Amino acid sequence: MVADRSRIEQGSLNLLHADDLLLRLNLIAIYASLTADLRYLDALNYYYEVLPSDWSPVTPHSWLRVSLLNFYRRALTIHFT
Repeated sequence: MVADRSRIEQGSLNLLHADDLLLRLNLIAIYASLTADLRYLDALNYYYEVLPSDWSPVTPHSWLRVSLLNFYRRALTIHFT
């Protein structure tokens, strides 16, 4: 995740392996909804804010982006309702 973060901050989104990043973020989002530890939600918030909203990776698994947003919404709902 540190290497991905550095690539994003440098504006090198084309060097990201989007499938890996999205899969890891999905797993973090799932765990964030199961734990009381807010560090996982904080990590999701960081990536949500730093990734461009129009980022649309060219990948056969683009559905991972949609599932990430759903799991992220679920984690937010669980922690703040």
